[in-house]
Amino acid sequence: SDGPLWSKVIVWTSIAGGFLTLIGLYIGISQFRRGSRMSPYRGWNYWHHLAGLVFGVFTLTWVVSGTISMNPWGFLEGGGGNARAGLAGDPLPWSTYRDSLARLKDDAALAGAVTLASAPGNGRLYWLARWADGRVLRLDDGGRAAPVAAAELRRGAQLVANGRAIASQELMNAEDAYYYRTPGNDRLTLPVYRVVLADAAQTRYYFDPRSGLLLGRIDSDRRGYRWLFDGLHRLDFFAWLRLRPLWDVLMLLLLAGGILVTGSGCYLALRRIGRDLRAAVARAGVGSRASSARLRPAPPP
Repeated sequence: SDGPLWSKVIVWTSIAGGFLTLIGLYIGISQFRRGSRMSPYRGWNYWHHLAGLVFGVFTLTWVVSGTISMNPWGFLEGGGGNARAGLAGDPLPWSTYRDSLARLKDDAALAGAVTLASAPGNGRLYWLARWADGRVLRLDDGGRAAPVAAAELRRGAQLVANGRAIASQELMNAEDAYYYRTPGNDRLTLPVYRVVLADAAQTRYYFDPRSGLLLGRIDSDRRGYRWLFDGLHRLDFFAWLRLRPLWDVLMLLLLAGGILVTGSGCYLALRRIGRDLRAAVARAGVGSRASSARLRPAPPP
């Protein structure tokens, strides 16, 4: 319920986890042997050592990318202002929406539509009607079909560029390195209209050609987030790594390895703590008996 506190706890515990993982990897590599046995350890220590050398790397990438996902201290804040508001134009009064909805109430063209959402653009009111089969239709405020024209997409590109030079703009029919499906989220609008600016950040904008709406913006910070979090955390550096069930199998294997490393580490730590406590209790008992012996009066001659 306390957002800032929750964020700080996640950031600092993940930083501590990353530090401990680095220490474990350093110790594991320094103890690595060449010869008949790769590890000087035995039993659970042996398996923790070998598993840590392999899966500790992935544990580290997950912990570090988890830290980055919290964007600590504005590490990858990004910028660019409110491009969507600029594309929508001046806010429309509620009466415009109310009167338009009244006209659409009995529109036969909307039969079977499951959702109707407003999509204002360039100071005008539009509606997006969606059907269960995925079909999308844009309507004007009077209920007439209003498909997005190429000129409207080019005008949107000029608005988001805001005076900056445009390197390229095109209708893209396939995914690229920054606009793609992720495992567990297969909903992706294609084709998509991509605009790349000729600025230092090579800023990219993606528009839905069916609605004219801005779908996403990629600047240098968001590009870094894509590789440092999406890449490290979800292992989607390449399109083939996102193919299912390959991605599921790979993730399950790595998670099982991570459980082996952390589980064996916790078991060894608890066993060591128990051994140290027993030794401390034994030393305390010996010391107590020795003190009692010194305090006991000597027997009479």
